[in-house]
Amino acid sequence: MQPRVVSEKRQEFNGKVYYLCGKYFQNKGDRLHRVVWEYHNGKIPHGAHIHHKDSDRANNCIANLECLTLPEHMAERHGEASGARGRHALAAAQEAASAWHGSEEGRQWHSEHYEKCLRDVMSKRIPAICGMCGEEYMVAEVKARQGKWCGNNCKARALRKRRKLGQG
Repeated sequence: MQPRVVSEKRQEFNGKVYYLCGKYFQNKGDRLHRVVWEYHNGKIPHGAHIHHKDSDRANNCIANLECLTLPEHMAERHGEASGARGRHALAAAQEAASAWHGSEEGRQWHSEHYEKCLRDVMSKRIPAICGMCGEEYMVAEVKARQGKWCGNNCKARALRKRRKLGQG
């Protein structure tokens, strides 16, 4: 039994209709290619991937499907050529992001975002106790978990103390 293509966004298999949802045909979270594989071959082993041999996710015929381990699937689907494309795309994206963040529009967006979402959070201060001298000091609430010392002098003393004790 093979899936029947009803339209570009709809396929039927074993009495159920599967709709194109994202990259795959699905019905209530069940992906058609996995259902077809299990119908013909039984349960899919834990961690295994069902791969479309021709890379066409609309071709859910059993002859087009194969069960691969994660390393096999990554090598097949995301091999060296794919990695090179990904590295090129990442480099282009980083360059575009850098240009946008440095632009007037990017700086304006960050300024508005800070005012809208972060100013109150970043400026709120709470009392904390220094782990070295025991004095109370004020720390930004968002950094309260990170802050252990009232200043750089206490931080340096704590580091020297740890080194002397052989702890780092």
